[in-house]
Amino acid sequence: MKNIIKTLIISLFAVFTMTGCTTNVAYTFSVETGDSITVQLDTTDGYKMSNKVPFEISLDGTVLTTGKFIEGKYYDDYLSSIKGDANATLIDESKKDDLEYIFYSYNGSEYNYVINIKGTKTGVILSSKDANSAKDVFGLLSIYEAE
Repeated sequence: MKNIIKTLIISLFAVFTMTGCTTNVAYTFSVETGDSITVQLDTTDGYKMSNKVPFEISLDGTVLTTGKFIEGKYYDDYLSSIKGDANATLIDESKKDDLEYIFYSYNGSEYNYVINIKGTKTGVILSSKDANSAKDVFGLLSIYEAE
């Protein structure tokens, strides 16, 4: 009987230790393109996300990033504009999961991600005032077509 109780206590401790390690919040938005897009944020470190468009991501009451939806067909136009604008600096152009993205700064005071969601007609623009905050928030997000 002692072994059963001991095993039960150890099992319960293991379950409680594993829960709460990562928390997420996710909202699904019906956007003008006709797509339903889910934006999921890892909230483990206290980040919060609003559920209205434009959506805001904040930490300790300070809004770090604002997100809005665009038509995905404009992704290439953004890339061309950034490359042709002397005030814009292309920082990164890459892929993450089903996302194709551009990370750029404008006049060194605005940092934006332009994101194309593959398989949809939708894109996202994430705007931040700080490069590090922009990178941190982008790393905590998952953006995908809702099922």
